[in-house]
Amino acid sequence: MEKQYKDWFTPEAREHYREELQKKEDAERKIEKLERQLYLARNERDELRERCKKLVLENIGLQK
Repeated sequence: MEKQYKDWFTPEAREHYREELQKKEDAERKIEKLERQLYLARNERDELRERCKKLVLENIGLQK
């Protein structure tokens, strides 16, 4: 006798699927968090780079 569709998904299989889905969702949230941190770090780096450029130009002007 062929298994019915619902028979393929035992409680254990459903639990395993839920666990795997939860792991995937957790990983996706972690990736999103890391992407936000990377975005903020890049912005901070760019701001510091611009500040350093201004300070270097000011310093060159003071040396003349």
